[in-house]
Amino acid sequence: MKAILAIKNEMQTFFDKEGRAEAVTMVTAGPCVVMAVKESKKDNCKTVQLGFGGKRKNIGKPLAGFIKKLGLKECPNFLREIKADDGETLTIGQEIKAADVFKEGEIVSV
Repeated sequence: MKAILAIKNEMQTFFDKEGRAEAVTMVTAGPCVVMAVKESKKDNCKTVQLGFGGKRKNIGKPLAGFIKKLGLKECPNFLREIKADDGETLTIGQEIKAADVFKEGEIVSV
């Protein structure tokens, strides 16, 4: 899986060795928690629900029950589903860090 959730902070300009300006997006990509792993036999694909961010204030009872069932202390701000690779084994509650997914200096799509 080549994806992670992040929050865009700001845009900055960096200069390379030759003096050319490069626009760079600064993001905060903290650890994401695997909330659910879903397999669809109809579509033959695997999706992973990731949670990212600090504590969400107002949550409904269905989401609160889901978080309690997972054994998490607080509900993440963002919950998103992304496609996962077939050979990848992810477990519920596993933390995925940016360093595990991307290498330093790698260009990513935001």
